[in-house]
Amino acid sequence: EYRNRGLGKVFVRELIDAYAKQYLMTLYTSDTWRIEFYESCGFQVLEAQGDGSFLMEMVEDEKLL
Repeated sequence: EYRNRGLGKVFVRELIDAYAKQYLMTLYTSDTWRIEFYESCGFQVLEAQGDGSFLMEMVEDEKLL
């Protein structure tokens, strides 16, 4: 019932602003909506791995939104 209200995006951005030193992450998922969620938070997929994971990087311009 809390999906699509923007709460997750705010949470992820607060964590990044407060604690992240490097804006790279590996996302393990088979759900496209999870990739889309992190893209909406300012990440982009750099590489799809063969094990079902995705290397993602923060787009610097999006970090400040």
